[in-house]
Amino acid sequence: MFYTLLSIYIFYVIIKLFLANLQISFVRAQAKKKPVVLEESEYKNAAVAAVTNQKFEIFSLIYHTIIFFAWISFGLKMLSDACLKEGSTFENILFVMSFLLISSLLDLPLSIYESFVKDKKLGFSNMSAKIFLVDTIKSLALMLVFGSAFVWLVLLCINFLGDFWWFWAFLLSFGIALIINLIYPTLIAPIFNKMSTLEDGELKGKIEG
Repeated sequence: MFYTLLSIYIFYVIIKLFLANLQISFVRAQAKKKPVVLEESEYKNAAVAAVTNQKFEIFSLIYHTIIFFAWISFGLKMLSDACLKEGSTFENILFVMSFLLISSLLDLPLSIYESFVKDKKLGFSNMSAKIFLVDTIKSLALMLVFGSAFVWLVLLCINFLGDFWWFWAFLLSFGIALIINLIYPTLIAPIFNKMSTLEDGELKGKIEG
């Protein structure tokens, strides 16, 4: 079963890489044609942005694939030996949250490059180092707090709800996802973004109209 899933993952990665390179070739070919709707400069810039984003996606996929193989080769075993001594609920939560925290930290180089190199080069970002650092800390804090609570609830399902624990865990996950979507605009989004009322003007008139 393990090798079947591993083969499926490798096949998925190969297909993703093939499609990304195919997309790059297509965009470059289209960029040589005369634009129909956009101005020529905007058309060229859009092509550059599309190719740059695809190259970043390729690098990200390769990077995550290397991390994936590192986890299954030795990472999970090392983490398990460090966290799971007696198999207690706390140790299981520690194991899962340590995995998520390390994975998030390993993603940081990609996030930094995307925000401060790629997006700034394309004119898509005005992110400052301070805002990036604060948002990263907030994200990690929320993940640790709510992630730990979620893992604890799933462990309760496993320990007390018998052979159909997975069904109740699914309902729990679905319910939490629904609640998060409901509270995100009013409770979560303001943690990362400054909200303000849209001023009177043409844009507000078009929206309300």
